[in-house]
Amino acid sequence: MKEELQQNIDAIVNSVQYLKDVNDLFIKEHVNVALYDILAPMLENIDHCTHNLQAMIRSA
Repeated sequence: MKEELQQNIDAIVNSVQYLKDVNDLFIKEHVNVALYDILAPMLENIDHCTHNLQAMIRSA
């Protein structure tokens, strides 16, 4: 079960990194600043939750 949880966490981390990369592209291209304003706090929250989940798995 711990291994399965770790795989899920890894998938989340990869997804968050992809979203961050896409977000950075939006910023660099100045496509939509309002979109960045919406996405940035969500990405930070997801990132924070992911780190918490990783810590929980390590301590399990």
